[in-house]
Amino acid sequence: MQTPLNLNAELEKLHEYWKPLVLNQGDFGFRLVKFAGDFEWHRHAGSDKIILVVSGEMGVRFDDGRPEVCIRAGELFVLPKGVRHQPHAERECSIVLIERAGLGD
Repeated sequence: MQTPLNLNAELEKLHEYWKPLVLNQGDFGFRLVKFAGDFEWHRHAGSDKIILVVSGEMGVRFDDGRPEVCIRAGELFVLPKGVRHQPHAERECSIVLIERAGLGD
């Protein structure tokens, strides 16, 4: 039987930026990440990703003319697969990327 996942307790285990903690439960994969600054431009070819901001605020830039998205604590955003983007945060931000288990790309 699965037990509840305490996001705050799991995020407390992270001490380096951009080094995700990957947890799989059932059919879902959860990548817990703390970061600040700019990440590299990239895309996720396998599937859409759900970004859930637990604390802080982050932005996502796109290179295809879409306007930048700002995601705040308590909000989530569905990032379409295949879209080139760059996550960034001015101050420390904690997020959970939610995807189908085994599709981490």
